[in-house]
Amino acid sequence: MKVGILTFHRAVNYGAVLQAFSLKQHLESLGCEVSIIDYAPEGMGDILFRLKGYSLKNQLIRFISNIVMIPIIPLKIFRRNKFRRFISMYLNLTHKVVRGSQISGYDYIIIGSDQVWNIYFTGGTFDEFYWGNFIHSGSKLFSYAASASENFEETFEKPECAKYLKNFSHIGVREEVLAKKISSFQLGILIRKVLDPTLLVNSSIFNLFFTQRPYHRKYLLVYQVLRPKNNVLLNLARRIAKEKGLEIVEIASYLSMNKSLLSKNYLKDKSPDQFVNLFYHADFVITTSFHGTAFSIIFKKDFLVYSIDNKTDERARELLSNVGLQDRMISSFNFYPKGQIDWLSVELKLDSLREESNLFIKEAMQEF
Repeated sequence: MKVGILTFHRAVNYGAVLQAFSLKQHLESLGCEVSIIDYAPEGMGDILFRLKGYSLKNQLIRFISNIVMIPIIPLKIFRRNKFRRFISMYLNLTHKVVRGSQISGYDYIIIGSDQVWNIYFTGGTFDEFYWGNFIHSGSKLFSYAASASENFEETFEKPECAKYLKNFSHIGVREEVLAKKISSFQLGILIRKVLDPTLLVNSSIFNLFFTQRPYHRKYLLVYQVLRPKNNVLLNLARRIAKEKGLEIVEIASYLSMNKSLLSKNYLKDKSPDQFVNLFYHADFVITTSFHGTAFSIIFKKDFLVYSIDNKTDERARELLSNVGLQDRMISSFNFYPKGQIDWLSVELKLDSLREESNLFIKEAMQEF
């Protein structure tokens, strides 16, 4: 059975690339022949901010930001090239696909995972590819773990939304609130909340990325997609590192003119496989990221998730609640849990969620 995946595989973002890898690996374990359809929204993976299509005010802001970033452009190119090498090696890309293309040769086309329905990432408009609105020669379409994250209300209040969703035979989304919203449209389509692909797979798929321990000393790993004000997260990291005798290492989620660039332990150019290896060998993790949370659970790390705000935290909070780790999300510098995590209980809950997500895939792919 031939399966194509449409997702955000060309984003210079660890979670985006690793979820694409994970979904591909999982489908292959079911016996499918899988490829990533090489389509990307305009501007995804660019080094500089695009000006076209924005208001004059936003064009000016973006232009100034581009000027400020000039000194780190070589570093950004170097980092992007590392992502591209990983993509080329592990994602089995098709030929390049552009808007207006016909996609053929697949029994099934899966839209997602990742924030493919977040119009913030698709130029503020519906991108027809991620809504199944293209010529696909009889392939069956369904979504798996599609998301719109904190911008879902802006997207799903638009009148076109319900019309586009009818392109799918089954709809799997990553958040409960999104499943409820789509259910309110009464489309007559099976709608389920499912696991992010990184959590769906057996963790052994990441074994090929494990190399020697990257630091001789034990280390506390920090991964911030959004940074809390006043360096509160780094202050917390310093406190815990001191208590536990750990070195602090931070993976840069994106590059900007930040003074942290000068620190030898601020890792600016790691590839997705190196990202996985850093999580695997970490002795403690502090993160503000959903995928930082996911990989902490996958590798059974002692970890904390620092709260940003209700909307931003939704995905990580829901995951933590589902596996009984709600106490791992904190909002105060002064208090954090110090007890041991019951990983057997977590794994039992995760196995149940995996079974439900696998059932959704098998229902959507009726031949199984």
